[in-house]
Amino acid sequence: MFLESLKRPLRDWLWQKLALSWRLHSGVKIEVRSHGDWYIYNEIFVGGEYDTPLRRLIAAGAAAGAAPLTVLDLGANVGFFILRWLDLWRTAGSPGQPPRFILVEGSGRSCAEIRRRLAGQPLDGVQVEILHRLVGPRTGSATITDSHVHFGNQVTADAKGGTTVPYVDLVALCEKFPRIALIKCDIEGSEQTFLEAQPELLAKTDALTIELHHASCQTAHCSELIKRAGLTQCEVLRETDAFAVHSYCR
Repeated sequence: MFLESLKRPLRDWLWQKLALSWRLHSGVKIEVRSHGDWYIYNEIFVGGEYDTPLRRLIAAGAAAGAAPLTVLDLGANVGFFILRWLDLWRTAGSPGQPPRFILVEGSGRSCAEIRRRLAGQPLDGVQVEILHRLVGPRTGSATITDSHVHFGNQVTADAKGGTTVPYVDLVALCEKFPRIALIKCDIEGSEQTFLEAQPELLAKTDALTIELHHASCQTAHCSELIKRAGLTQCEVLRETDAFAVHSYCR
């Protein structure tokens, strides 16, 4: 039992000491500094979980002329999603004008990591806005726990040991943008609240990739809300007993 209690801190210490990093052929720098990094890196870069919607985004950007597209990364974690887009975009020859990215993350620690990791990247003029906010209702605030693996951060009713963070009104934030090219939503169980509270945002969104947690939301109801906004399911990118990743297009 004692040895088991030491496993996690020892593993975290070893990841920090290893401080793995390398440059891809595209010039994008990848860092793996925790077990959570390793897990998400494998999902996004090795497994290519978001490659299909990201390649569609790159194709849309190449055909969009001078107008930059707008992308929302809800639950941005430490930034692997935008780094995968950057890797694919540069590998494709950087076609068209790069989109603007709005990254929303509830963990202050993860937001700091996003800023640090993007600082050394070949961003090629990409506009990036990073918001330390929660996604769900348009107003108010909630307490978020900071998981040691950083992809398990969750909103909780227990204020002990957590941090109070305000929610972001995405409808108001994106009022100046006529369209949203892509929303990636991975907000650890708050997706139903988001879909119910901000339908106006979905109404002007061209593509949505969302992780639906079966224990925290009614998956069928969420799918119905998305369909009411005029989006049609394109692919099931991943399906497990605990969650599914669905891709929708207009």
